Amino acid sequence: MTSNFTRAGQFPETSWTQVRLAGVADTRALEGLCRMYWAPLYAFARRDGMSPAESEDVTQSFFAHLMQDETIKNADSEKGRMRSYLLGAMKRFISNWRRAEMTVKRGGRLQRVDFDTTEVEAVCAKQGDGLSPDAFYERRWAVALLDHAFKALELEQVLTGKKEQFAVLSEFLMVHGKEAQHGVAAEKLGMSEGAARVAVHRLRKRFRELLREHVAATVDSEAEVDDELRHLLGLYGN
Repeated sequence: MTSNFTRAGQFPETSWTQVRLAGVADTRALEGLCRMYWAPLYAFARRDGMSPAESEDVTQSFFAHLMQDETIKNADSEKGRMRSYLLGAMKRFISNWRRAEMTVKRGGRLQRVDFDTTEVEAVCAKQGDGLSPDAFYERRWAVALLDHAFKALELEQVLTGKKEQFAVLSEFLMVHGKEAQHGVAAEKLGMSEGAARVAVHRLRKRFRELLREHVAATVDSEAEVDDELRHLLGLYGN
């Protein structure tokens, strides 16, 4: 969990439902959406055959288009997952981009998103996984959500004075059973192995809560959260 697609604390303050219903009127919410999910969209463009420069330009322009377009208010409520809507909209935008040979529109109400494509490019450079552009997008979406939840948890721990403890124990968030060497971690932190196990359990519990909150912000209803969680965790594990 070392990816750094986003800064800690940068997740939309409003849910996807509110963004969809508000459309372009909720400028702040849409900007938050764009800043949070640029990486999967950029990765899709790269796997779809665009160069790094083209991918950045088309992603930036897509955001500007999203901010100015009322169609977000017409997103199908029966297919309300944010990732599905954004992927479909991005595909249509790229198709138009290629036909019109568009160039990035700067300025307007949406400031350019600060891209740091180093890590995304490292992933995009690995062409041996055989994933289609759509599957690659979904894999990067799953990673982005996990990363946001991890960063939010890290920020909480730092603010409560547990920075050192988190640095050691965070490696166990996705590790279970015999692979989790709690004794080694306990020794590093000067605590008992039992105390380390309890601390890891609490971290995992809070991580699951934060991940659920992040997923809930990308779907249309509470009923969809569990299905989306299973789907995204399955993508991450493949």
